[in-house]
Amino acid sequence: QALRFDNFSLVDLLIIPEIEQEEIAEFLDKATAKIDKAIDLQRQQIIKLKEYKTTLIDSVVTGKVRIV
Repeated sequence: QALRFDNFSLVDLLIIPEIEQEEIAEFLDKATAKIDKAIDLQRQQIIKLKEYKTTLIDSVVTGKVRIV
């Protein structure tokens, strides 16, 4: 079906109460904050692992660590 301007007024729209909209927005804000925190922790771990990798490679190349 096509939704043209003429019959657009016939479409039922769901109107959510404002308090419920605020609750949904608050929930989404909290969930987004948790996700952002998890992403930040993963990025920090990646940085630390890259630093560890660089240090380990340097130690092996200079002979400070032996590989058996």
